[in-house]
Amino acid sequence: MNVLKRLYYNINPKQLNLSLMEFVFCGAFATYYPFIVVFLQSKGFSNTTIGTMLSINSFIIVFAQPIWGMISDHFGSVKKVFLLCIIMCAIIMQFIPIIYSAIGMAILLIILTIFESPTSPLMDSWIIQEIRDEPNLSFGTIRLWGSLGFSISAFLFGLLIDKAPMQYNFIIFAFMIGLTILLSRKIEDRGSGNSSTPSVNFREMQVGQLFKNYSYITFLIFSIVIYIPHKASSSFLPSLLASVGAKPGSQGIAAALMAFSEVPFFLIGRRLLKRYKPVHLILASSFFFLLRQVAYLTASSPVQVILAQLIQGPSFALFLNGAVYYIDSLAPDKLKSTAQTLATSLYGGISGIIANYSGGWVIDNLGIKSLYTIGIYAIITITSLFIASLALDKNRQSKNAGSV
Repeated sequence: MNVLKRLYYNINPKQLNLSLMEFVFCGAFATYYPFIVVFLQSKGFSNTTIGTMLSINSFIIVFAQPIWGMISDHFGSVKKVFLLCIIMCAIIMQFIPIIYSAIGMAILLIILTIFESPTSPLMDSWIIQEIRDEPNLSFGTIRLWGSLGFSISAFLFGLLIDKAPMQYNFIIFAFMIGLTILLSRKIEDRGSGNSSTPSVNFREMQVGQLFKNYSYITFLIFSIVIYIPHKASSSFLPSLLASVGAKPGSQGIAAALMAFSEVPFFLIGRRLLKRYKPVHLILASSFFFLLRQVAYLTASSPVQVILAQLIQGPSFALFLNGAVYYIDSLAPDKLKSTAQTLATSLYGGISGIIANYSGGWVIDNLGIKSLYTIGIYAIITITSLFIASLALDKNRQSKNAGSV
């Protein structure tokens, strides 16, 4: 009992509030992300049609995320923009079950994507800014609670989807968003840098600075390409599960295991960042992205596909742990949220456009295994080029330092 009391009183209130909000927020989206393809398939849409819908959404992400990031930096408030977006998501999702035409569904998903796509990068940016002056807190120790929330929700809703209509998921999503809003009341409203950050005029933001940054641009190119096979395999995981004889509910189990595998890597993220540079974590993640494609290519049973989700931890979690700090270190103070949302929009959006449309076409015309073969070659090629770009940048900096 004394141990529990000491543990309770030693908890940092800021860490507790952020962790609880992460848990509920990610848990809410676990009712949607893992099952949307299953839901669209249940309405009779083909893989190509579904891929086209998702690729259109990815196109919207490219523009929506950086715009919301700029709005956040302009008003010096991540919280207000974040809350607006999640409220709109909760409202729009209630219309998904009553739409049956492909065009109507595509339009609704576009509107949803405009508000849904910036929520995760805004949350990441909010956490980074909130703990900037807290040496004992790290992004990973808070973000891991999001993975736990996603994992638990995905597992529960995976069991539910085999027994009840999926429209209940959207109602529960709205309820969990309401809890997220209540929890956010205890967290400060941060701008780009500290709590006293004033609003920034759009003309003063100079977004072009980001595109003149060699390290930022090379990272964007690398992340876009490496995310193409990652996005394709994630979007069409239900198709792979179906191809090996799994039931629809298996998607929830797979998603739960996938999210849970992130927890230990977010937990040790702070320790890893003390020992290695963020870019080293990013490079390490590329090996596991590759291994994941190999696991999908060789899987022949539902158990093998589900177990392959364990690679999500050392791939995505290492990547995100490294990426948020790498981007933050490259961005000027007035562009912190913009840099995060822009990067996420590009590697999440452009990669999604290519992955979802071409992925659906590849599955329908060449077979699902071809999807992973292409992914393996893409990851090997772009990782090699990224390593070469880092070496060139190091040599360039050495020459510039020697000439001073």
